Amino acid sequence: MSTSTVLGIVAGVAVVTAASLGTLDEPSILWNPAGFSIVLGGSAAAAMVAFSPKQFLRLLALFWGILHKPNRSIAPEIEQISRIARCLTFRTDYRKLGREIGKVQNPFLHTGIQLVMDGEPTEQIADRMGWHIQQIREEEQSDANMLRTLSSFAPAFGMFGTLLGLANMLQTLSTDPTQIGSGMAVALITTMYGVLLANLVFKPMALRVERLAEKRIESLRILLEGILLMNDRRSPTAIRETLRSLVEAPADEDVGRPKVARAGGLSNWSRA
Repeated sequence: MSTSTVLGIVAGVAVVTAASLGTLDEPSILWNPAGFSIVLGGSAAAAMVAFSPKQFLRLLALFWGILHKPNRSIAPEIEQISRIARCLTFRTDYRKLGREIGKVQNPFLHTGIQLVMDGEPTEQIADRMGWHIQQIREEEQSDANMLRTLSSFAPAFGMFGTLLGLANMLQTLSTDPTQIGSGMAVALITTMYGVLLANLVFKPMALRVERLAEKRIESLRILLEGILLMNDRRSPTAIRETLRSLVEAPADEDVGRPKVARAGGLSNWSRA
């Protein structure tokens, strides 16, 4: 489970709770199951209308993935590339090479290695794998956009709940005017729910998806560099050390990009 995500949500809830205990005479009014159901259920219903069934299911999986997806290192993939490159360099028997390739679980890396084994030119491998990276990049951006769309739905349904509460308050105005204050407080709670969901859950998760996507794309670029070096029959040690240096390089450095940019199709993607 992502520790930072859980800690952030817990910290946000703690801040809201502490502020409520310090400013409200009756903090219990913050708990309004009906209002919360309106905001959450309304946002979910609007998402079902706005997105296709496949996108909606992907959105549900996205929430689970953000909470449980670890920040995984690509060090095992780098070692796999090095071992396969060693087999190719020293012309190991095909059974051992096949076993090493069979151990590759990363679909992107497996596809790239298959292209190398098929004897594809470096330029074509770079173009084809660069296209795969672009597709992944667009999917991740689509996920972030869906979360931002949800962040616009939540406050709207919070306002809808407030309007319902105000209508109910005005209906009882003639019978018991003393209940105006408490009725107004309950009516405004749903707006608070919408604002909290939008700014504590949906928008931060959209930003987190974008950050995770950036790391994933960078990891794929490093793996692609290893695939291209393998196709050029570079030594296993040189490949391993080059990829490790790319992993350890500062985020603002563009180390390793020139080789990848030699491919025409991928150079356009690199500048995007």
